[in-house]
Amino acid sequence: MCSHDALSLLNKGVEVNSDSCSGCGQCREACPAMAIDMVMKRLNL
Repeated sequence: MCSHDALSLLNKGVEVNSDSCSGCGQCREACPAMAIDMVMKRLNL
């Protein structure tokens, strides 16, 4: 489901590794329950 290996399946649900996530949305498109929302965060540089 994630080509960047950013998702881990846990007993309580799915955990996202933000260091591995590229924000591509592949997981969101693949989720049959449409339970994944992409949230953009502003970075302070």
